[in-house]
Amino acid sequence: MAASTQPLSVVYVWEAPGNPLAVHFDLAIVDNLLAEIMRGFAAVPKRGAEVGGLLIGTIEGHEDGPGGVVRVEDFELVQCVYARGPSYLLTSEDREPFEAACARWRPESRGPAAKQAVGYFRSHTRDGLALGVEDLELLDRYFPDPRHLGLLIRPFASQPAEAGFFFRENGVFPTESPRVFTFSRLDMADRSAPASSSEGAEELDSKASAEAIRAAAPRVGKGAPRTFIPLLDETPDQDGGKSVAPATEKQRTGWSRWLWIPLAIALLAAGAVAGFEASQTIRASMAPRDLGEFSLALRVIPIGDNLAVRWDPDARAVRNAQSGLLVIEDGGYSKPVDLDSAHLQSGSILYRSSSSSVRFRLTMYEGARVSVTETVDWPH
Repeated sequence: MAASTQPLSVVYVWEAPGNPLAVHFDLAIVDNLLAEIMRGFAAVPKRGAEVGGLLIGTIEGHEDGPGGVVRVEDFELVQCVYARGPSYLLTSEDREPFEAACARWRPESRGPAAKQAVGYFRSHTRDGLALGVEDLELLDRYFPDPRHLGLLIRPFASQPAEAGFFFRENGVFPTESPRVFTFSRLDMADRSAPASSSEGAEELDSKASAEAIRAAAPRVGKGAPRTFIPLLDETPDQDGGKSVAPATEKQRTGWSRWLWIPLAIALLAAGAVAGFEASQTIRASMAPRDLGEFSLALRVIPIGDNLAVRWDPDARAVRNAQSGLLVIEDGGYSKPVDLDSAHLQSGSILYRSSSSSVRFRLTMYEGARVSVTETVDWPH
């Protein structure tokens, strides 16, 4: 699989206390990487399959120096046959494509200023967030530079993913990351900076970049303004405000005896008119919209031993959605899968069923009170 090429724009800055190395992670690749991770996570019931590969970028600083900056600008996914379960554990069959990918991205074969493999990444569906024995063996064998790094990303069905970088300390990778962070483009934007800017303007540009990313996310609007009808005795005062006209003794006695009947009739008539207008307004607001606006084009296509669950990313309900939720009912088991904008625009996930009957229920959330749901069963 060839690595994608995307322009470097805004980077997430990761630093750990006591570690002289820093990571500048391009936010432009976060959604694409997370989409691959969630696709594997949804492919296997209960736990989810892990995916892994190479981190591509550049390294600033000398190999023997006290510090440096590792820039992660792209990634390359390396497939696994999963002969040992859903974990990303490479067999002898998997080693050949992994070694070939590493060879393509060696600095000596691409030039000192070109992009190179700067580390190894893997999604993590096991307990905790720590490097395993197989991870350490891969890092030591294929990434010997002291500035090479490891990255673990742990996905969740109902909350944002979390991640951690790993650097060698005294020549040895620690099993646990010194600082875990939320692997989400919007959350990472809080510690972002421009890829190239002057030192004096870096902080200001960082805040502007983060605000620009957050401004692109859809927001739920406020409710319509309410109209207040003044009381019957209210009259405008000289300052333009309202004051309540005091009732005289005659108004409280004589007038009230003769006027309460026609006044009550007038109020009832006004209430009837207002009620009729309100009902027409509500009926108009609840008028059915074009059914095409609610179509998600949800369908299931068998691919080998897997089921490809697909929807139309160009559908109006999908384009307007802030988030989505796919609930998979497989036999007696139910698995919720949260979908962010990257998942929605990918238009599909791959799932391996564990029973002969599976139901998929996809919900798109356009706002706090608007959602569109579509359900499909397999087999149909």
